[in-house]
Amino acid sequence: MCKVKYINKVFDINLIKKLIIALTLGLNSGVVYAFLVTTTTTYFKDNNLSLTVIGFLSIKTIPYSFKYLWSPLADCYSIKMFSKNFGLRKSWIMSMQVFLMLTIGFFDYIDIKSISFLVVYLIFIGFIGATYDIAMEAYRIELFSKIKAGIGNAFVVYGFRIGFIISGIFALFLSTIIDWKYVFMILAFFILPCLIVIYFSDEKVTYFQKMVHLNYKEWIINNFIIPFKKLALKPKFGLILTIIAFYKVSDAYLDTLSIPFLMDVGFLKNQIASVAKSCGIVGALIGTLIGGILIAKSQLKYNLLFAEILASITNLQFLIFLKIKNSIILLGLINLIESLSYGISNIILITFMSSLCDKKHLATHYAILISFSGLTKSLISPTSGIVVESFGWQNFFIFSSLLSIPSIFCIYLLYWYKKNFFAKI
Repeated sequence: MCKVKYINKVFDINLIKKLIIALTLGLNSGVVYAFLVTTTTTYFKDNNLSLTVIGFLSIKTIPYSFKYLWSPLADCYSIKMFSKNFGLRKSWIMSMQVFLMLTIGFFDYIDIKSISFLVVYLIFIGFIGATYDIAMEAYRIELFSKIKAGIGNAFVVYGFRIGFIISGIFALFLSTIIDWKYVFMILAFFILPCLIVIYFSDEKVTYFQKMVHLNYKEWIINNFIIPFKKLALKPKFGLILTIIAFYKVSDAYLDTLSIPFLMDVGFLKNQIASVAKSCGIVGALIGTLIGGILIAKSQLKYNLLFAEILASITNLQFLIFLKIKNSIILLGLINLIESLSYGISNIILITFMSSLCDKKHLATHYAILISFSGLTKSLISPTSGIVVESFGWQNFFIFSSLLSIPSIFCIYLLYWYKKNFFAKI
């Protein structure tokens, strides 16, 4: 007994358990999101879909932008899908994991020539993934105290990047040696360990209301209007939304066609997987670490401004590939720098949005904020293929860089006119 107490004191076993859960939560989210934005894009390119169609299909992530519409359900109603009565967050997380395994595993059986059905199916997967993220983010916030929120956020991001390795690098490698249908089945299988970890995890008893105890009008007021009103009453809320809506849009716009671009300039899938994506993962992990240090050492307003300016500038480095082609060294270096910037900005944005959430409406508040973060990306990204085919790759990269200007400008306005604003939220 003394030995167990000593181990708990030295290693903080409870914190380690929470970090493993956080890592798992992020990993599952990363597998699904990478499947939507990276794996399927490569699959479509392999099957000779045009850049205009591939760009248009980026609409598949639009459920992530509107998930606040059904996010109150995750705060007030648990799913009775399993025989065991799980808690509020776990019931949602595990149910979505089961649906994701099925929809991803059988993706190759979809006729991609039927664009309308393909769009519906992709949006459905996006809907399930977005619903998973609603419950996952609420669970993540509840797991950690404010003091340990930074390390908890970092582990979720690390898990997310590992999920990107599985659904990005690993999937690209597999597609060069086995048929795509087996690739999708293997990706679906990777969700199973995540489900098992969540099954055995603990969950706090949290505040929630069941729909059956309220009439429809009261439910709408309590779970949509009041949570949104609490956010809207924050100082300079319009500027906050603009910052969140345009933050990292330049990265998302670039990511939509990054793999088709690299394939067009002569790189092979195994080179993209082994060099570009590998260096990208390393860069993102280092960037996440740097972002965590910046959050601990400097004020959030400076971090927001620095990270977004960096994200804008790093997009322009891809112009080098138009002059120097098939350079493996440049492929690795440029993707390393790009992902380093992504890692820094991502953890800073997560921290910023988490700080705005009210404890009583965690899932709803975070979903509203993350939805605004993804809304602009979902609306603008489908134009990427049209921009490339109409104006060329050079103008595409310049335009993607300029998409950071609205958020940079609004961050500057907040810093210039309201010096103590960030200290109050």
